Amino acid sequence: MIELRDVNPKLCKMTDEEYFSEYNRWMTAHNIAKWDEDPDKFWTELDNPQKWTKSETMVLGSAVHAWVLEGKEEFDSRYNIAPDLYINKKTGKMWGRTTKTFGNLVEDSGIDPDFMLCPASIVPIMQMSENCHSHKLAGPLFEEGQPELCGRFDIGGVPFQGKFDWINPEGGYFVDLKTTASLAGFSESFDRFNYNRQMALYRRIFKSCVGFDPKVYVVAVQKTEPWPVACYEVQPATLSAGDMWLNQKIPSFRRALEEI
Repeated sequence: MIELRDVNPKLCKMTDEEYFSEYNRWMTAHNIAKWDEDPDKFWTELDNPQKWTKSETMVLGSAVHAWVLEGKEEFDSRYNIAPDLYINKKTGKMWGRTTKTFGNLVEDSGIDPDFMLCPASIVPIMQMSENCHSHKLAGPLFEEGQPELCGRFDIGGVPFQGKFDWINPEGGYFVDLKTTASLAGFSESFDRFNYNRQMALYRRIFKSCVGFDPKVYVVAVQKTEPWPVACYEVQPATLSAGDMWLNQKIPSFRRALEEI
């Protein structure tokens, strides 16, 4: 249960399992948006978390993050390549993750489906990583810093956490890595999914933990051949618009907590 409390700002390394094990005690950029959209549904889902199956798109995105941010060795230790049994002979593709066939195969194998990849996805994931690291703007950003650091702090007693894809406190910046169906349409996606709110919150976490405002970068990589990459520095006006939204919603959420 989320409760009002003071949080000593800190950056810390933690696994996804550790991060999500206390997920119902922390607000996040995703959670504040869910609460704003439907408060009743938010509280119900927070108090009764359900195991859900990641879509193929989400699994691919996580795998790309692992290879780009943590390297091939970490990727290899975490992910399994689906054997022939998982391939639908009629389509030549892996059985859908929500199908009964896939569920039965996973249950029999004991392998976490979130770490099962279609063989055909390995080359694209490798190429996306290579293109990110060879990009003239994105590549140097990944040369110094750390991947997957969690930051925790509070805003007026509301506890928040966020996980930086890549952070370089000494260099004064962080990077958010996004996979996209179309690089040409990424700016539209950035606006549609309100990524500026997430970046604004992460900027606050960085400042609270490190002591100053960072530069904020987004690296976007297209999921289809030739897997092009673009690197954007998120501008102050864009972050300010996200801050304005947070300044409206967080006090309202605090009042809702006080009334529970």
